[in-house]
Amino acid sequence: MTDYVPLPDWPDPDQLMFRKVNRDWTLDELLTQEGWFPFSDVMKLLDVMGTSKHDQILGQREKLINIGQDPTVTMGLKQFGQRLWANMPVFSRWFRKNESIWLERIPRNWTLDNFLKQERGAVSLKRRLDGLDRGLKRNT
Repeated sequence: MTDYVPLPDWPDPDQLMFRKVNRDWTLDELLTQEGWFPFSDVMKLLDVMGTSKHDQILGQREKLINIGQDPTVTMGLKQFGQRLWANMPVFSRWFRKNESIWLERIPRNWTLDNFLKQERGAVSLKRRLDGLDRGLKRNT
């Protein structure tokens, strides 16, 4: 007797609408779309600064899978064939709720004073502490 491996559940075919990301969309225009979009193309618009949001999201997806949760329901991400796709209504809600994903890099022209005056947001200090240090020395 051979082992039976059940096929993964597919969404209702009437709800499947595979679409392309329009490179001219703003972040808000993308996040308000309906349908399934290639995740890598979505991230090209959402992470134009290259702050590794893509890797963070994939890491969170893996954590959900490892604890037995369905990332399609929680994050709107599902593997179809060789590609990962984002169901934009679900992904948009998840993305907007996760402030840790809204990580930005410190602009090169900021000094330490500029950085310390920021009231909100999350920034990556990786590779920028030296620049802030130089900015502080120039302003003192």
